[in-house]
Amino acid sequence: MTTEEKSKLIIELMSSQKSDRERIDSLMDKLDRMTESQLAANEASTLLRGQLSELMNLLKDKEDAYRLLQSEKDALAEQLKVNRKTMYGSKSQ
Repeated sequence: MTTEEKSKLIIELMSSQKSDRERIDSLMDKLDRMTESQLAANEASTLLRGQLSELMNLLKDKEDAYRLLQSEKDALAEQLKVNRKTMYGSKSQ
């Protein structure tokens, strides 16, 4: 192999290395962006899980309040029925 051929191969190799470095840098930048995006998605997911938990607690509280009101309503209806029986005899209205 002549000196000129060796020089051409070295230049070609250096060019190839430069292209490889640029490609690696590009891929590392892309990886950084994807990592940041994943972190943001994880933070959003954590926030949404917290909000979901709060909403589930609110729903449970509402259901408990509804059950309490329903039992109070049933008790009042029964009391009204007893009062009517007492007031009008054994007939209920």
